[in-house]
Amino acid sequence: MKKNISINISGIIFHIEEDGYETLRKYLDSIKRYFATFEDSSEILADIESRIAEIFLAKLNEGKQVITAEDVSSLMATMGSVNDFKAAEEQEFAGDYTNPADTNKTHTESKSAARKLLRDTKRKILGGVCAGFAHYFNIDPVWPRLLFALLVLGSYGSLLLIYIILWIVLPGSAELEDEPTVKKMFRDPERKVIGGVASGVAAFFGADIAIIRLMFVIFAIFGVGFLAYIILWIVLPEAKTITEKMQMQGEPVTLSNIESTVKKGLNEKEQGEESLLAKIVLFPFRLIAMVINGTSAMLGPLFKVVVDVFRVAIGIVLSLTGLFGMLSLLFTMGVIFGFFHLNDWAWWSANVGEVGLPLEAFRNTFPMWTIIFAFLVAFIPALFINLIGNSIIAKRITFNPLVGWSLFVLFFISIAAVGISVPQMVYAFKEEGEYKTEKTFTTNGKTTVLRVNEVGLDDYDMTSLILKGYEGTDIKLIQRIEAQGNTRKVAAENAQMVDYNVVQQDSILLFDSNMTFKPEAKFRAQRLHMELYIPYNTLFVIEEPMWRIIDNWYGDYDGYADSDFDKTWRMTANGFECINCEHPTETQKIRLSDQYGLQNFARVDLTGIFDVEITQGETYAVQLDGPEKEKVALFHSTGR
Repeated sequence: MKKNISINISGIIFHIEEDGYETLRKYLDSIKRYFATFEDSSEILADIESRIAEIFLAKLNEGKQVITAEDVSSLMATMGSVNDFKAAEEQEFAGDYTNPADTNKTHTESKSAARKLLRDTKRKILGGVCAGFAHYFNIDPVWPRLLFALLVLGSYGSLLLIYIILWIVLPGSAELEDEPTVKKMFRDPERKVIGGVASGVAAFFGADIAIIRLMFVIFAIFGVGFLAYIILWIVLPEAKTITEKMQMQGEPVTLSNIESTVKKGLNEKEQGEESLLAKIVLFPFRLIAMVINGTSAMLGPLFKVVVDVFRVAIGIVLSLTGLFGMLSLLFTMGVIFGFFHLNDWAWWSANVGEVGLPLEAFRNTFPMWTIIFAFLVAFIPALFINLIGNSIIAKRITFNPLVGWSLFVLFFISIAAVGISVPQMVYAFKEEGEYKTEKTFTTNGKTTVLRVNEVGLDDYDMTSLILKGYEGTDIKLIQRIEAQGNTRKVAAENAQMVDYNVVQQDSILLFDSNMTFKPEAKFRAQRLHMELYIPYNTLFVIEEPMWRIIDNWYGDYDGYADSDFDKTWRMTANGFECINCEHPTETQKIRLSDQYGLQNFARVDLTGIFDVEITQGETYAVQLDGPEKEKVALFHSTGR
């Protein structure tokens, strides 16, 4: 049994064995004594403790909650001790400085030679594939993740299958160690002219800072460089601590390298003034920096308030947009699956419930998984918009990265699933077929009444009837039901999945108001076309509800008014002839003519497709001629 001690390192509580604690205490005391004479020694010690806490955290897991003496020894071997570099101190100050990366070169090369491609489950966000590639190529995991996200977007989700395959094929490991030489991109505050972006990019890629600045200027001429600079200024953190400055250079965070970094900084401060050429080259950048800094100092408080108000407003708009989008999609799914009807909620309009599709047949048409994945394709972006809006308002990410990446992957899985089903659905509508029937009705000289029987779908207006005259003795009805299918034979079979009845009751012909889909019928764009052949000189009555299915109530003319329903008509070779209409016309044919009491206008504005006739007269009048079911909105304002 060993005694454990609780210690606080960089704000994190660790439990450590007593013998390991004594070794660690002596180690930290030696570091404090050595760096006590350095400028900003407190910052140096804080960076060292932060690195120690990071190493200790990597050694803990669910099965191990205590730091052992072996862990302390491993830490000292990784970080190095004060005695390791005291002997080389005089040589380094003399200018014979050895790059710490060179001292680790052999170790790195041997380690790289033995490196295997594994999934890094310790640093994973989803499956650890990108983190594994980052470890294999010795780079920051953010770059493989960003590259993979761009490739998935560019391939419309098809590369997601490759990720899943790699997830399955590659073995996972939670023992992959941090690469001490991995560079991370920061803004460099020590060599900055404006924001330190160019100097940070130069440090990351090991390029000449003057070349990077020149590239930004050249690309800024084309409008790209300025935008890229602003984005990087916002995204990249500033390398404030010694540890971050070492990571920016790709140096291992060891005591020796910390000391070397501090001493190099002191040497650079002691160097002489810049050359005249350097001053000339940097003058434009420094002038811009002075203007920006001066403007920020004067308008800083006001600008901050304006930015905060703008930020909150944008966040609210995005959050509400995403919320309404999600609610609309959930409502739509409820309608599709029959949990409720639109008319139950559409209190403001009785016509909102007309969705235009037979929902029961629609549900039988698409597989359940297709509907669900299609819902996710639309729902996840709305959810992301809502989360982004909430994050903008809160000035922090309000959702777990694992949740974000999981939704991201689920989104592309849904796209892939919908993409698989779309060709199948298109193929199911490829060909067109029809089912044709013919019926005859004997009237025995009586006046025939055309009446509607209110059955069938109210929200699927694909039934039409045309009245024609012909030389015959009986009324003849021809029905053609058209539908789609993957073959013409299947399309004809799909056409028979609907029912439509016309029943004769003495002299009355009852027409169903619409088609009815049979149980288990699939929606294949079924539509019904009927032609009713009425013998010449036969008298008939069209009841008012029939206007919904008759396509040619206006015969060879412009139509007729609502008041002319339920009148007696005679079928002639020229069309319908009214027998008892109340508003006689020259040919006793009827027109739809509505008069509007408008006065004193000198201008007419039209939106849509119209045949317009303007004539001079003694009074103002507006007359609309056309089918009654064509909806026309008429507005009157001053002078027009």
